[in-house]
Amino acid sequence: MHSRGAELRRIPRKRRYLALLLPVAALCLVSAMLGSGCGKKGETLSVPDYRKRVSEIHDGVAWDLSYVLESLTEVSGDEYYHLQAIGEVFSQAQEIFSGAYRSLDALNPPEEALDLHLELMRFYADGERETGVVINSLGLFQILLPMLVDVDNLALPSLGEQPQPQDIRAAAEEDGRTMEEYLRELEGISPPEELQDYLERARGLFRAVKDMVSGVLQAAPTKEPESLADFRQRFAPVAGEAADLRNTVQAYLEGVGGRIDELIERGRELAARIKGL
Repeated sequence: MHSRGAELRRIPRKRRYLALLLPVAALCLVSAMLGSGCGKKGETLSVPDYRKRVSEIHDGVAWDLSYVLESLTEVSGDEYYHLQAIGEVFSQAQEIFSGAYRSLDALNPPEEALDLHLELMRFYADGERETGVVINSLGLFQILLPMLVDVDNLALPSLGEQPQPQDIRAAAEEDGRTMEEYLRELEGISPPEELQDYLERARGLFRAVKDMVSGVLQAAPTKEPESLADFRQRFAPVAGEAADLRNTVQAYLEGVGGRIDELIERGRELAARIKGL
């Protein structure tokens, strides 16, 4: 017997890329504040020369970032296999911020521009960190979304109204293996702190389904129909929780725009300060 859930699980999944990124910019920022920096600096620039060099760096960030983020409008977040494409967009944005940080760190600013220089470095470091958080979050969603979609396609809920006892047991065994597989796949994952509760909710959902399936498997012979009826009654709220977790992904993606807008606004304010230097 092959359920719809079994068919869905045979679809190859994208490879994980949830490894947490070490923010090099944050390490460089500490060094810069201590006066050592991350690169070899030349002689102190004059104010006009510094303004010219920094304007080129900052204008380049604004141009490149706007171009990269425009591509987000071409990608849909409605399905989990689109998340990799979104992650690639943010990887490009992260490279823009880290590249700007390195370029700025190579400059030796005049005394009049020290405060602005450090503020710019904080901005580029924050941009690299924020995009890194988004990349890691998308990696988590890539792993979880196909699992959450599969909750609606499990073998037990897909059985007809009057299945045979052997079909009930076979479906329960299949769903039990599926939940064990999912829980194993989630072992050792360290998501961004803001998504730790989200991951725990997903783990709790899969444990709940596993326990419910165990109840069916432990039913006495000839009691399989009663155990299936009990499973179906308890499964309804679990399916609702899975749907809520899927909706959270879309809400997160919508919130990402606000995070980027904040960075863009900070960038505009810094551009005005550069011009006024």
